[in-house]
Amino acid sequence: MKLHKSIRKYAKFNVNQLDEFIELDSFDLIEFYMHDTKSQSSELIDKAYITVFGHKPTTLSKTNEIYLYKHKIDELYLLAGKSPTSSTYFYLKSDLKTLHRNGKPASIVKRKYTIGNLAEQNIFLTYYQDGKIINKYGPVCLDYENHDLNENILCLRRIEYNKRNGIIYYHVFTEDSKLAIEIIFRKKNRSYMLKYNYFKLMRVEAFFEKYKLIREYDYCNISTTSYVDNSSYYLHRINGPAKIMTSQDYFSIKEWYINGKMIPDDIIHYEKGLEKNITKTDILRAMMFDRVYGEFLKEKHETT
Repeated sequence: MKLHKSIRKYAKFNVNQLDEFIELDSFDLIEFYMHDTKSQSSELIDKAYITVFGHKPTTLSKTNEIYLYKHKIDELYLLAGKSPTSSTYFYLKSDLKTLHRNGKPASIVKRKYTIGNLAEQNIFLTYYQDGKIINKYGPVCLDYENHDLNENILCLRRIEYNKRNGIIYYHVFTEDSKLAIEIIFRKKNRSYMLKYNYFKLMRVEAFFEKYKLIREYDYCNISTTSYVDNSSYYLHRINGPAKIMTSQDYFSIKEWYINGKMIPDDIIHYEKGLEKNITKTDILRAMMFDRVYGEFLKEKHETT
């Protein structure tokens, strides 16, 4: 399976690109703070730090450093932080209360750490305009990772868009050495989720107003389609089978459910219409099983 064309150019990230994103040469340093018991952070740093983290930088360890920069031309500030395991860069408007940047991420986070034998480095890029996560020209969030601290090329792990239609979320992850891909997208104002395992489509979810359609595929090429109520999460479908199993050999197994209860064999199973020879007793029996289902069959029978 190829990466979607709108994602392909974001598939890799070179750590050496960070300087282009940060643009530190365009800023002048105006404040510096390193937390210890004797010094206090400035009012400007406190204001910017509260905007980003929700509190003052009083709980930092002694190895954390904070820098506040002002853009040489624009009314833009940069709050930067450094520690042995991370570097952070946040861009704020002149009021120091609003994350904002045009054309480039307003939040850049780089992390590098080891836990036992596990080594990992991550880069997170998030786009803001006027305090809102917005990017008119591409994704709003990009998340990269690799498991080699000496490697400069990181691979895309997650990408998010804020488009009304089109791909809005794309997640690549490994679990027990198995590559999995998860895509959420919108089409005609309806959301869909696709899940792949080793590039094989394993699950599709389509989100409707009152129910969710789930289609799963196993390694024997058998697909199972289920209709699930959004409120109860039960198998539920009024106008057809709620569970359908199909193979490439064209065998098909269908099951009818109402609110999680399988419709018995002696009750009408609706699918693409009703036969003309059904009786009032058939309708009454369906109503005794489920009133809503019975009323649905009655209405269909009267209009047939």
